[in-house]
Amino acid sequence: MDAAARKAARANWRGHVFHSWEEADDFDVDFWLAIPMADRARVTWELSREVWDLAHPDEPPPRLDRSIVLVTR
Repeated sequence: MDAAARKAARANWRGHVFHSWEEADDFDVDFWLAIPMADRARVTWELSREVWDLAHPDEPPPRLDRSIVLVTR
């Protein structure tokens, strides 16, 4: 992502001051529920890849195990 795209993305950021952990938890739940499921899945995958890359910088990422897929006709 180039600098202009990052700047455009930050234009929609918003901040908040929390006065309790419960308030922060409620805000977090509301934030994620406002995002469409497909986008939540994409973000989860991106974070998983980043964590893998940090933990295993010299290894390729793991692939999905084919045994978890069932195709029916």
